[in-house]
Amino acid sequence: MNLLRVRSMLEEAGRRGRERWGSSSSSETSEGLSSTPSIPSQQSNTTMRVPRAATLSDGEMLQRARAAYTSEDFVSLAAGPEAKGPWLRVEAVGRFVVFRKQVADSKVGTNSDSNELEVLCAGRLDASLEEVASILRSNSEGELNSAMSALYSKSFIFGSYEREIPCTTDQDDDGCEYLVVKTKSFARTSMLGRNEQWCYFDYFRRKDERDGFTVTKRALPAAELIPGRIVGESTHVDQLYGLNASYLVEKLPDRKGLRVVFRAWFESPESEEDQARDSRSTLSRSSRRQSSNSSSSSGSQSKINRADTRKYKERMGRLLAMAHGVTHLPKLVRRRRFGLQEPADRSAIQAQNTRCPCGNAYYRS
Repeated sequence: MNLLRVRSMLEEAGRRGRERWGSSSSSETSEGLSSTPSIPSQQSNTTMRVPRAATLSDGEMLQRARAAYTSEDFVSLAAGPEAKGPWLRVEAVGRFVVFRKQVADSKVGTNSDSNELEVLCAGRLDASLEEVASILRSNSEGELNSAMSALYSKSFIFGSYEREIPCTTDQDDDGCEYLVVKTKSFARTSMLGRNEQWCYFDYFRRKDERDGFTVTKRALPAAELIPGRIVGESTHVDQLYGLNASYLVEKLPDRKGLRVVFRAWFESPESEEDQARDSRSTLSRSSRRQSSNSSSSSGSQSKINRADTRKYKERMGRLLAMAHGVTHLPKLVRRRRFGLQEPADRSAIQAQNTRCPCGNAYYRS
């Protein structure tokens, strides 16, 4: 009788789940009940429903990348920061200047401003479009690691080349679009922090006027399966969910050189993965505090605020580190130019004067 009763309870739970989530999720519910049967309890209200990992098709990934490109306001990005806007100048390196979004101290760590975590780096660069494109649009994993190591030095750990998505079937196309799924791992920005990994798609697109190009980078959610993603508490690696970035590189009008603008930000409100993790940690902290002392609600709230402030500083540190790496573009361009030069053949050069300018001694080779 007990087995029949449990079976009837599971069938009733499955029927209610199908009615709630719709017929599209009925197969997932039945599989979950058959593999790990459980009786509903009071803890079901605090349990987050984790979606199954999936991989988007090439067409879906390309559609998402083009939608992200369309939603980006590159016209405003080319204009740079507003003169009286909410931008605070952080540093200037050569012809590049780094800005961050200025937020009041009372709003740090809150959701009052949807774009409080945002940085901007703008400057001029004496280079050709092909030189900069070869750095920002890497064609292999080796090129990716070489370029990122030059820009970020020891703060960059490793990058992987996960998946390349074909953008067109036209054989005459000369690389107007280029879409790749990549990962980048960075060293921690604070002493007590963890190393971080960014899983994202990289969408390169040339402008229709052929006077520049854009690069759109968007973080991939945890629900999407990526072989190179490092997950788990034992790995001590934080995932940079919601981290997005964009590049605009174009020729200066009636002037020599290029305009380079880089923008990076964290999405807000936070992703579902971060909300689930934060809610679970907040509930566990509050439950421990309530069990020990019921009158310590103000103390637990102050701890949560300090945790939010710490998280804000860690994310802002990551954004500023990424923006600072863009200021190293001129050095990397010059280094690559020098690397392409062939060394002179000293045996083919004959000295016009074989005497030492400081005496009468002859040169000896």
